[in-house]
Formats: sequence, C-alpha cells, structure tokens
Amino acid sequence: MTSRASKSTGSIIIIVILVLIVIGKRCFWDNQNSAGNTDQIRATLLSHKLSYTKHAKCRMECRDISSDEVMRVLETGTINPSKSEGNQGQCPSFAFEGKTIDGQEVRIIFGKCPKTTRVITCIDLKQDHECNCP
Repeated sequence: MTSRASKSTGSIIIIVILVLIVIGKRCFWDNQNSAGNTDQIRATLLSHKLSYTKHAKCRMECRDISSDEVMRVLETGTINPSKSEGNQGQCPSFAFEGKTIDGQEVRIIFGKCPKTTRVITCIDLKQDHECNCP
C-alpha cells in the first residue's frame, strides 16, 4: 500500500512540476512577444500615422495632454508588458509609460493596427481626474 501511495504521490509531483514549467514558459513567451522587442515595436508604431479614438481625445483634453506629448511618450517611453496585449486581435495594444513636458507620469495605450497607430487612451498615473468620457 505504501509503495502504491508513494508512486501516486511521485506522479502527482511530476505532473505539477510539468504544469508549472508549461505555465512559466507560456508567461515568459507572451511577455517576450508583447514587449520583448521595444525598439521594433516602437519603430512599427512610429512608421504609421497616428489616429485618436474619441475616448483618447476626451482623456487627453481632461488631463491636459497634447498630441506632441503623446508622440514624446511613444518616442521615449517604456513598455509596460503587464498592461500590454501584444498578441491580441488585429490591433494589439502596447502600454507606453513616460513623462509629459510638464512632468505628468502617464500611460498611453497604442493600438498597432494594420495601417495606423491608434491612440486608445491616456492615463495619468499619479492624479485621478474627473473626466466624463465615453
């Protein structure tokens, strides 16, 4: 009975370890694909014309963020992989974080669409703004 129980326990431990390895590789692979190559992602986003969603325009106005500042964050910011969805749909999104000219710490979500770079939203990371955006 103990031999059978120890074989069962050993099998369960091996299965758990394999599952953890698969999950770990999957998480690592997703992060590498979504934000691992910042320069390539940035170059691709910069190579397309920017378009702004209605929501992004509203958030920019509410937070006093200009289109020049949006471009600056895209050019100099860093990608936050946990807020990016680089493997999702036709317009994978990338969250760039940086500072505006007046020192606001912001996160700007860009969609990498086939023919345009879509500005999806702008978030002030330090201050909560009361915006009435759709």
